[in-house]
Amino acid sequence: MATRKDLNSISLTGWLGSNPELRYLTDGEPVCDLNIGVHDEVKQLNGAYTDITEWFKLSQYGRAAEFCALYLLKGSRVAVSGRLKVERWLDKQHQPQFKLLISEATLTPLDRKPSDDEPVVPEDEMDNPLSAA
Repeated sequence: MATRKDLNSISLTGWLGSNPELRYLTDGEPVCDLNIGVHDEVKQLNGAYTDITEWFKLSQYGRAAEFCALYLLKGSRVAVSGRLKVERWLDKQHQPQFKLLISEATLTPLDRKPSDDEPVVPEDEMDNPLSAA
């Protein structure tokens, strides 16, 4: 009998679309929620290129969560690798919804922590639909 082994792996580099959100589980374990934007260019039928941003959510736990909350800010560049997970549910109108999450993630900061008065990314580049979610 042949064994089929599938691969669920994602690697990306991008930037944080909002400041990390640190919270604690009931057992006291720290969790840090992050929104990561990845820019891409898409060629249109007329030959012109359009910039798009894809958004990914991930959560870090334990010491990794504390590190993210302490050293990362909105606009920080990061590299992430992990597994892609899809959460599915029905909304109030019983329409199927889904969101993509990155689980079991390893996160690597790609820039230094800026000083308090140093802007990271211009505000006009921060069109992040997930930051309010």
